[in-house]
Amino acid sequence: MRLATFLPALLLCGCVTGPELAVLPGTIAYRCADGREMVVRRAPDGREAIATVDGTDIRLRRMDSAAQEKYVDGATALFLEGDGAMLESQGRMIRAYCRSTVPLPVAPRSHY
Repeated sequence: MRLATFLPALLLCGCVTGPELAVLPGTIAYRCADGREMVVRRAPDGREAIATVDGTDIRLRRMDSAAQEKYVDGATALFLEGDGAMLESQGRMIRAYCRSTVPLPVAPRSHY
């Protein structure tokens, strides 16, 4: 069938699904490229996250970003994208190429 047939239905629906997106749980344990670990605990309302690195908690606030989720506090930034994470501070990588230690659930990505 032709796209013109389905286009009105898609417009009425108001959304188009795309590639799957990881569903981020409240707590995620990561193992990074250097073998070290990082644990991220996200607030239920999604406005804050705490990254635990070498026994130290770093509290960050959520910001708009092209990444799935980005949290910042001054010069420190945490990026969460699918099962990956990265933490930087003052332009220096604290944890890089981190991956969740367990598979994360996924859901269809919707665009409005």
